[in-house]
Amino acid sequence: MTTISSGALRALEFARVVSVLEALAVTPPGRRALAAISPLTTATAVIAAQRATTEGVRFLTIHPGFPLSAPTDLDTILAGLTVEGRALDPLHLLALSEYLESVDKCRSAIRSASGSFPLLERIVGPVTSFTPEITDVRRKIDGSGDVVDSATPALGSIRARLRTQRGRLRSTLEGFIRGRDTAKYLQDQVITDRNGR
Repeated sequence: MTTISSGALRALEFARVVSVLEALAVTPPGRRALAAISPLTTATAVIAAQRATTEGVRFLTIHPGFPLSAPTDLDTILAGLTVEGRALDPLHLLALSEYLESVDKCRSAIRSASGSFPLLERIVGPVTSFTPEITDVRRKIDGSGDVVDSATPALGSIRARLRTQRGRLRSTLEGFIRGRDTAKYLQDQVITDRNGR
């Protein structure tokens, strides 16, 4: 295996090229992969990489605006998935679903080109679609990250009971502060709700 000397890498300004490439990365894992890149040293590997690059450039020329996008905290979100039994924050679930949808759009765009981009098709071939999971997350979590009442029948029932109990409590408190015996002792007849209390 041939290695390239550090002097040759400096002469080629390889670190500068890698830095420019890193800035173009769309995802944190992509940025890390580019940061760790090293020059190819065999003619076969170089030719294969040039073909893939040519095909990628041709694809982007025909299909501008490649739809891949990722949240800046993708690494944190993915790390959360590795902990068994750990629940993800609802906003993280939304961000993950948006990322997975962008991956699916990329896969679909390449596949719809049917046969024109065999190297790219080989790359996206094993990529799985998460459309049902994405739909499920969006149906159960609203844009602000709140889990909606209809996420599960049990949650809807619990929240309905809580609203009823809160209404009863409020009525009881309003009756108390407006009562003849207590109203004269209160400066303000206001019920304040702070952090659900």
